Amino acid sequence: MAEKNYGGTTSNKVPFFRELGARVVIAAIARAAAKHNKIIQILNTYMRFRSTHQFNREHYLCITVQLLPHPSKNPPPLPIQSLYYHSPTQSFSLNPPEAIGDVPVVKLGPIWTGLIYNNDFLGKLLSLAKKSPFIGKHNEFMNLLKMLLKESAISDLFYYKPPGIDKKGKKGKTPSKVVALLWDKGYRASKIHWESKGIRTNATYQQLLQVMSDS
Repeated sequence: MAEKNYGGTTSNKVPFFRELGARVVIAAIARAAAKHNKIIQILNTYMRFRSTHQFNREHYLCITVQLLPHPSKNPPPLPIQSLYYHSPTQSFSLNPPEAIGDVPVVKLGPIWTGLIYNNDFLGKLLSLAKKSPFIGKHNEFMNLLKMLLKESAISDLFYYKPPGIDKKGKKGKTPSKVVALLWDKGYRASKIHWESKGIRTNATYQQLLQVMSDS
């Protein structure tokens, strides 16, 4: 479906499959804009996925895009590349790697490898929302904006879903605790809106696991 409609391959077997799908869609938008000599600036990318009833789900992807005229007659290549993923190590690369052990590397995409948030835009949006007598009192929306703003400050591709994370902290560390541990070790990290147990960080997957096991 994704390849037919958007020109890219996705997989729900990767932990960041929701962001992967979003980046495939953004790549399609960028290619369509380029045909009209336009470039895109992504202001925000948001996916809502919540079951509200046994047969009723809120499930949609919202991408806020600004179209701009192309500044050059000889534009550089679009930030669109294939992705190579190795499931045991949750590692991914934009360059074809050599085989890793007995598990093959899966090729996905092509995907948009540029930013999927605009930190300045989200900061201004949050500032305006705080001043609104109506929006500022909407706790769910305000908390979402704050999370998106923190997430947008980390520009690394994708997020991790390591074992040992529990939303309520009963069977493992909470996402907030893991984020705090990563910051204490000098890494940047944030909870994410894509997954309740996901972590976006500039640490590698192995470094993330090490931080969690040391604490």
